[in-house]
Amino acid sequence: MGMRRVTDVMLGWVGLQRKTPMKRTPIKQTGKKMRRNTPKRAKADRAARKPRRAFQDQFLWCWFCENAPAAGVHEIASGTGNRGPAVQQRFTWAAACWDCNSMRLTDKSEWPVARQLAFKYVNDREFFNLAEFNVLRGHAPGAITMADVIPHICRLIDKGRKWQC
Repeated sequence: MGMRRVTDVMLGWVGLQRKTPMKRTPIKQTGKKMRRNTPKRAKADRAARKPRRAFQDQFLWCWFCENAPAAGVHEIASGTGNRGPAVQQRFTWAAACWDCNSMRLTDKSEWPVARQLAFKYVNDREFFNLAEFNVLRGHAPGAITMADVIPHICRLIDKGRKWQC
């Protein structure tokens, strides 16, 4: 029977057996490390670093859970093709802790864009621009209207806030 296992024989498996082991060739090392970002994206991130830092210094607590310090800036207009332009536009930014930014806000059934925009309206009203926000996302200027946002604002006000904006 040679190299075949007993279970193979019992199941009736008949196959070809390799007489010589496969040759393993090492992966070629070119010396270059893989880039984290493209040079174009790195340039855009550098250009947005100071305004985003100033935004983060202005809003110290997470808008969404109100229980943790804001660890970063959340782009409300995130998604395929939207994050690049959203990184540089303040009307898409929200202050979020790490847990909210990476876990809770990714669930669009619990946190739809209109609800996130309600938090933007309450906390950073002077930079709230719904028409430009819709255009940046590649939608018509009236895709999300104030009629979509106002019910979430009302719920937010009824709930009460731990801290004032």
